Amino acid sequence: MVDAAATARGRVLSVASECVPLLKTGGLADVVGALPKALAAQGWDMRVLMPAYRGLLAKLPGAVAVWSGTDVFGGPARVMAGQVDGIAMLLLDRVRAGSPD
Repeated sequence: MVDAAATARGRVLSVASECVPLLKTGGLADVVGALPKALAAQGWDMRVLMPAYRGLLAKLPGAVAVWSGTDVFGGPARVMAGQVDGIAMLLLDRVRAGSPD
């Protein structure tokens, strides 16, 4: 899925609590949403990882599980991958005890 031209400069994983267009509570989301597009245009292979807050997976159509584990921070978790607005997104989906999700 990653071609050689896209990785000419290298790979970058941005980890943040918010990213436009999925979730915005402040200015961080604007930067995290804009930076991957700008760096990808320069030849970087970009990904953004953020928590799969309630309702976010629905905003990532066609997301697929690319990793799962049984003991991540004390429980099962998975990483879901998809694209939104030209940004390769990874969402860490972890069900917490007592959570309604």
